[in-house]
Amino acid sequence: MKITLPIFTVCLILALGLLSQDRYRASAGSEAASIDPAEVAKDVLLEGAPDGNTLVVEALEAMRAHHAVSAQIQFRGELYGFQFQGNGSYQQQGRDSNRRFRMELRIPVGDQVTSHLQVRDSEYLWIYDEFPSEQTLKRIDIRRLARVFQPEEISLSQLFPSVVSTVGGLPELLAVLAENFDFQVINRQTVKGVPLWGLRGEWRPEMLSKMLDEPVVEVTDDVLSRLQQHVPQRLELYLGADDYFPYILEYQRFSSAELGSYRTAGDDAGDYRPLMSIQLYGVELGVLMGPERFEYSPGSLRFQDITDNYIEKLQARKSLSHSPSEVP
Repeated sequence: MKITLPIFTVCLILALGLLSQDRYRASAGSEAASIDPAEVAKDVLLEGAPDGNTLVVEALEAMRAHHAVSAQIQFRGELYGFQFQGNGSYQQQGRDSNRRFRMELRIPVGDQVTSHLQVRDSEYLWIYDEFPSEQTLKRIDIRRLARVFQPEEISLSQLFPSVVSTVGGLPELLAVLAENFDFQVINRQTVKGVPLWGLRGEWRPEMLSKMLDEPVVEVTDDVLSRLQQHVPQRLELYLGADDYFPYILEYQRFSSAELGSYRTAGDDAGDYRPLMSIQLYGVELGVLMGPERFEYSPGSLRFQDITDNYIEKLQARKSLSHSPSEVP
């Protein structure tokens, strides 16, 4: 079952791997614990609602402003015919360059459990994967990245999503979503006592141009059909109406038979299937954790330093982002 962890890791890191004030600390955690993506209504675009893109930016700024964030994770999905579900946890502490985070993910594989761990400390990001038959450990030198790339040269939100969530945690995931998708509010509801803004994200044409390496002026059925199986055709994001916390993120695809009736955010929801649903619950905001949560020691386990590979990806992405657009 070696294929399970790559599928699992790619999905979660794209989604996590891919969240204004400390007064919200833990206020929504217990209530949000029972929110299930299936319980959330799929309504059409609301007239007179706030701008969806503005809400996502506000959520991003709120996540960056928190001194500490802790949440449990539940997820489920399907890729390449493989159905999976699992759980985990996410902790974040500090701001800006001092931000540290720890993310643990687990997925059952038969009678065994495959796991993925990321720990960002003051110097490195450690990435540990445990398969049923082997263990791997990789390291990225955060200090080298900071020396090579000045903040004004490239932002984390410009990077490939897998790189972003790896280096920047949940705040940079929201930055990636804001850059890649155009959001509209589809509903305002209260689920299990938690008020939520429901948003639907449609790909921005310029982002599809980069992904497909061809000019895209309008997002059409034909364009979406050329996306690879593991790439969503749209997504839905549910933010807390009071705290802007991203409680639910659902990546969606239409089956090949249904793609011809693809609908935009302003139309009825139409037929779709979740590619992956992620729920964050048991949320605590502003509750500081011990520094040992954000430390990692490899012990006797051998590791591979992949910093050079990441620098190459960043440089390639920087070059792409600065190249003239081919879209009229």
